[in-house]
Amino acid sequence: MGGRRKLGPRTRSIFRVGQLLARSGQNEAAIKVYKRLFDVLDLGRDAGGLPGDPDLYNMLEVDLGEQLALFLRALYNTWSPQERPAQLLQAMRDYDEYGGGAVGLQSIIECAESPLPEQDVFLADFLEYLRGQSGPSVVELTQETAQLLAGPAGPPWSWPELIPLNTRMVI
Repeated sequence: MGGRRKLGPRTRSIFRVGQLLARSGQNEAAIKVYKRLFDVLDLGRDAGGLPGDPDLYNMLEVDLGEQLALFLRALYNTWSPQERPAQLLQAMRDYDEYGGGAVGLQSIIECAESPLPEQDVFLADFLEYLRGQSGPSVVELTQETAQLLAGPAGPPWSWPELIPLNTRMVI
């Protein structure tokens, strides 16, 4: 590939540091590491910004979805319960491109061994918050949140009731 090389080993090591920090509850430090890494990835968006494969995701050799889930979970852990719904939705929108659109609540919940703090309260608050929101991911997030809240038995409500009013089609 004539002079092009992978960012893999060094970048993978830095992602590993972020992962270890996030999983050990050192949220502030993990957030700093991940934000710096995302800044580096942004450099690669410019033609010739970084050495290696022009497709950064091929070059990194890490599961960016898992890394993004850990980052979002670290953010979640730093917010008060009242801030979490609005802040998490905004962070998911701001950083979605790094996870390829594949990071949802289930990923954030499952990326660490410990339970998500105040998960049931958050899910109920998040579901209520989503009802007043619009955008491309709101319907999917609403369905995912309702499924997580209902558990394996399924929801005691119908999906149209959950879809935010401002995202419904009017015929």
